[in-house]
Amino acid sequence: MRLFWIYHSNEITLHLILPEDEVELNDNTWRFDGSQLAPLLQLSIRLWNKHRVNTVQTYRELGAPVNLRRILKGELASTDPFSIIGSEPFEKLERLESKYKTIMIDKGALIIEQDYASLFNEDTG
Repeated sequence: MRLFWIYHSNEITLHLILPEDEVELNDNTWRFDGSQLAPLLQLSIRLWNKHRVNTVQTYRELGAPVNLRRILKGELASTDPFSIIGSEPFEKLERLESKYKTIMIDKGALIIEQDYASLFNEDTG
């Protein structure tokens, strides 16, 4: 696991990098292992609830985060398999594919692929 901070002129980004083979099922389906994904989801929600965070985005090695300005204009954050965005950007979302479920949490929305929605723990969110 790697964790690093990037300081920009007006924001700080935190990147948590995990080897994909540690969070994916070992069956060539490109699906995540729920037992490995659940702690990451819970950590993300805790960070969201306790700190001033603009977005939480998840993506695979060849993916990339969506720029905050684009999210604020209504574009979906990188959500592979989940993201967390504030209430205002959520209201501006241009569209949300049916493969995602939205769960309203404190100050925002958890957007998660339907297949992993059961990993959401009401006590954490």
